[in-house]
Amino acid sequence: MTFTKCVCVVLLAALGVMVVQPAPAEALEPMLISLIAGAAVVVVVLIAILIIANMSEGPRLPATQSP
Repeated sequence: MTFTKCVCVVLLAALGVMVVQPAPAEALEPMLISLIAGAAVVVVVLIAILIIANMSEGPRLPATQSP
């Protein structure tokens, strides 16, 4: 095995170990939790509005061709 391949294997092993280790737990403040929940509700409502608007639009009129 060449030196470059050996270094690559060591770096990949170190990266794998760092990815597998869980991050330290941090406490979430109630304000942050409510902010995240509110943002999620807004996103869901916007998606629902867009879906309903596109479904209830009905058949589209064909474009008129100008001579």
